[in-house]
Amino acid sequence: SGAYAAPMSPQEPARTIAVEPLRPETFEPFGDVISPPGTTGREVHSASLCHDGRSPVLSTTRATPLELPFDVDLLERHRHSSQTFIPTSDASWLVIVATSDDGRDLQAFEVQRGVGVTIARDIWHHRLTVLETEATFAVLMWKSGDGDDEFTGIDRVTIEAAQ
Repeated sequence: SGAYAAPMSPQEPARTIAVEPLRPETFEPFGDVISPPGTTGREVHSASLCHDGRSPVLSTTRATPLELPFDVDLLERHRHSSQTFIPTSDASWLVIVATSDDGRDLQAFEVQRGVGVTIARDIWHHRLTVLETEATFAVLMWKSGDGDDEFTGIDRVTIEAAQ
């Protein structure tokens, strides 16, 4: 369990950011994109995996859809582990990430169907966010039960569709 800090000034007008397509080069500061292999064979996607010696936890989760636009005012991070999301159903989804704990550099990426991501250790992110329909995911991270999750409130940011 983690600590929660309230947003600094919840009455401030929301800043707005538009969703952008997920591309490996633009997501690189936050982690790795896991795309299906382009040809027969195996591709390794382990560059961002890290765990500080904690135990692996492989779980499945179901997310309910949100409709754009929506507001983000809470982020989480995992100081000791990366976190990988691999869709197990066909759905459109977003990964919303920041390197700063106040969300000033928050970015929202639309992930193509069938593509996963690894969010690097210590990267702030919004909860798993799907669009259009419920979706299921396999999630891989490492936990010890002590200080695995940290939460922080941020000034409200509105996430909107690309223009």
